[in-house]
Amino acid sequence: MANSTNPFWNAIQSAANDLNIPLITAVPPGSTDARYVRLAGVPAFGLSPQQNTPTLLHAVNEYLGVDTFLNGIDFYEKVIKNLANIPANEVQNPRTYLYDTIIV
Repeated sequence: MANSTNPFWNAIQSAANDLNIPLITAVPPGSTDARYVRLAGVPAFGLSPQQNTPTLLHAVNEYLGVDTFLNGIDFYEKVIKNLANIPANEVQNPRTYLYDTIIV
């Protein structure tokens, strides 16, 4: 579940807060390969740090602005650092955090 009891969510939320990026939970119109990871028992979030970007997934002339791309790198760097630094005692059993909602 994506709430304050989930250390993985907290790591993502902290990165977003540090960069003043609002997180919105949503299920995208398409699907991601994260469903296969979750079926294997591994918690997975789908992340797409694209603020103020039109939804053009697989559309004609799909594009991403340079600033959006570069800001996304900053976000991913912070998320990875936060995830890598979750204390072991905060995650008893990662499977407890399995769910089907995708974070966009």
